Amino acid sequence: MATTTEISSVLKDLIQINVDRYNGCQKAIEDVQDSDLKDMFMRMGQQSLNFKNELEGYGGSDVHVPTDDTSAASKVHRAWIDIKSAFTGKDRHSVLAAAETGEDTILKTYKEALNDNTGLPTDLIQVIQRQKQELLQSHNMVKALRDAKLS
Repeated sequence: MATTTEISSVLKDLIQINVDRYNGCQKAIEDVQDSDLKDMFMRMGQQSLNFKNELEGYGGSDVHVPTDDTSAASKVHRAWIDIKSAFTGKDRHSVLAAAETGEDTILKTYKEALNDNTGLPTDLIQVIQRQKQELLQSHNMVKALRDAKLS
């Protein structure tokens, strides 16, 4: 069984990457012109807010997401933040390619949470697995839209 500190660390990582994804989606909504992309990024952002709130319910007051860049995990999570800067002034394909990279980052974070923390409580593992599956669906949608523009 994972310790409270280990569980808190996993939750912090997953909450932070969802916050970063939400922020990236908000930036994309501001910068893209296509209404279908705005709608997609709105749904993805809302999805991350829902996931964040659900994960916070598992951590209670023990989970605090740091706002500075001092944590080791924040270096990984800056990927979505860095990606959001790529949206400005880009064509549809570039925006979708940048979003796919962000989706790869969040999926990697979820995969690591599941692989590295086998002692997590069963109910939390089920939540993380479900969220990861939903994120994979979003990733595949972004990838399909990106690839559709190449044909």
